[in-house]
Amino acid sequence: FITSVQKGDNFRLWQNEEKETYISAMVNKAIDIHSGEKQVKLSKQVKEGVFEHVKNNLGVCDLRLNSSCAQSSIKHCVLTLLNKDKDWGSFINQTSTDGEVKKTITTDMVSIVSNQIFGKMFGDEMKLPEKWSSIVCSLVRDSIKLMSEPSDFIMQ
Repeated sequence: FITSVQKGDNFRLWQNEEKETYISAMVNKAIDIHSGEKQVKLSKQVKEGVFEHVKNNLGVCDLRLNSSCAQSSIKHCVLTLLNKDKDWGSFINQTSTDGEVKKTITTDMVSIVSNQIFGKMFGDEMKLPEKWSSIVCSLVRDSIKLMSEPSDFIMQ
């Protein structure tokens, strides 16, 4: 379905952008989650340090990350398709009446499906490690833990 959304010559350009955007957006989301849990607001310098830590430790050569990326088009497409699917709507409405529960289930489903799509499209080319999405989240969490010793963090 991605090729039907991104047609023609723009597909190659989109692929190059998505390789950067997808993991960058994932890092931003993990930063939001982990800094929210610690109830801290990260400075731009620390946030950039987290991105550098992920870039240097994920094990992907020539990985480009951009801290201003917020949402990938793969995730947007998956969310759009899920929201249009009547069976998904019925399932989610039968599962719970709580809006937060519905949102969490949908978010988790979008992440799982999107990670699979991204991995299938770019995994071999980028030489992504197995369980790369879990590794990204762990690297972000570890980076934020290092904030208690800023000099060590900035050196990483």
